[in-house]
Amino acid sequence: MAIRCIYCGSTDVIKHGKTRTGKQLYYCKTCNKYWVKGGIFHRYPKEVKDMIVRIILEGKSVKEVSKEFNIPVTTIYKWLKEVKINENN
Repeated sequence: MAIRCIYCGSTDVIKHGKTRTGKQLYYCKTCNKYWVKGGIFHRYPKEVKDMIVRIILEGKSVKEVSKEFNIPVTTIYKWLKEVKINENN
């Protein structure tokens, strides 16, 4: 039985690795969305990521931004690390 996309119902779905907790991650080639069986894999839009990074670089603390936007502190630190790596290249 083929896996169906939980968003659009398409069967054009592939396995796309595993989460840190070992759950299977799926990707739908039709609607370009990711999910974890039994839950949803969160991806934040690029606009949100860029806005959060900008706010922190302007001086607001990571903890304040995390509480205000309900985004995990670890996710924000990961984004900041990515920005730092990209600036060095």
